[in-house]
Amino acid sequence: MNDRDYEYYCRMRDEEKMRKQPIAWRTVFMTAAVTFILTGALPYLLLWKKYDLLTELDFVVKGNYYGDVDAQSVQDNILKGYMYGLDDPYAWYYNEEEYAHKTQEDSGNLVGIGVSVEYSQDGYVRILEAMPGSPASEAGFMSGDLITAVDGVDLSETEDPVSLIRGEAGTQLTVTVERDGEEDNYELTRRSISLVSAGGEMLDGQIGYVYINSFEGNTGRQFNDAVDILIEDGAKGIVVDVRNNGGGLVQAAEACLDPLLPEGDIAIATYKNGRTEVLCRSDANMIDIPMAVLINGASASAAELFAAALRDFNGVKLVGTKSFGKGIMQQDHILSKGTVKFTVATYQTTKSECYHNIGLTPDCEVSLPEHIEGEVRPKERSDDTQLQKAVELLTAEL
Repeated sequence: MNDRDYEYYCRMRDEEKMRKQPIAWRTVFMTAAVTFILTGALPYLLLWKKYDLLTELDFVVKGNYYGDVDAQSVQDNILKGYMYGLDDPYAWYYNEEEYAHKTQEDSGNLVGIGVSVEYSQDGYVRILEAMPGSPASEAGFMSGDLITAVDGVDLSETEDPVSLIRGEAGTQLTVTVERDGEEDNYELTRRSISLVSAGGEMLDGQIGYVYINSFEGNTGRQFNDAVDILIEDGAKGIVVDVRNNGGGLVQAAEACLDPLLPEGDIAIATYKNGRTEVLCRSDANMIDIPMAVLINGASASAAELFAAALRDFNGVKLVGTKSFGKGIMQQDHILSKGTVKFTVATYQTTKSECYHNIGLTPDCEVSLPEHIEGEVRPKERSDDTQLQKAVELLTAEL
């Protein structure tokens, strides 16, 4: 028998063995295979059934819509709609471009004209502050100015006005600004800007003043540098201003708190299943100096955690009006394309209750005069009744 004949003999022998196997074994094998296929596919079948109306909609639109369907745009907005459906005001979907911009801003660097803004009721963009040394500041933009158009595009007719202001460093744009009912056009060039989120100055011979606008990647260094300079200049007490600070990165708040607090765990997060995690710690190195913290109704999230930690661990007095009350934490989850952010936990200091939907009640409640209530930070010290009260409290301690 040659090699080819032997191979044929072996194949026939094996086939004969299979035919003689009990039917039950073959049935078990086939059943297991089918079960495996169905089990693996089950999540996808359930997902299809759950969103079958979306499939139906896609079929109807593609068969009848007179225009072209931008599949990427549709997908982005479907995902944004899913996050909106969570009823979580802090949930969001970012496509890859949007997430790259968000990451850049979180680091404390951005490309643009250097303005912090809010949306006005008529759909335009109101300038809250023009950053020092930015194209907007050099052009003379002021707090309260309205940006009504960019490159001739009316911002009230666009879904994302701020995206028109952003762009590549070195590119030009025409910004239409309204002030006191008059409009002017400005030719600006976008550039990379290092966000100044913290800074300070001496108020008099004894009291220093430090502001924190937001908690970004570079805030800890800027804040600690400002505190060190004030102490070197002879400050015996420091007022920290987190009014109108909407929060930011918890890690940045930790970097600001660490030098000001005793050693130990400072803040914890509590997740849905009851698991807790330490968010902020402080080492043994501590600056011992009297402090007061200014808060108001727009102080939120990490700004509230910062204020609560100084109050709980260092006896610092809070001055101003009740804070916003955001004691919940969001996390980014990276998808195969894009990133989602949503709320995953509450957080609080290890010494007090969570302030979510409650806010922090100041030790000394002081309101600003009506004519400057809308200002991010009062320009005239003589108008700033909250700062004056904080200085009074610190002076009494010295």
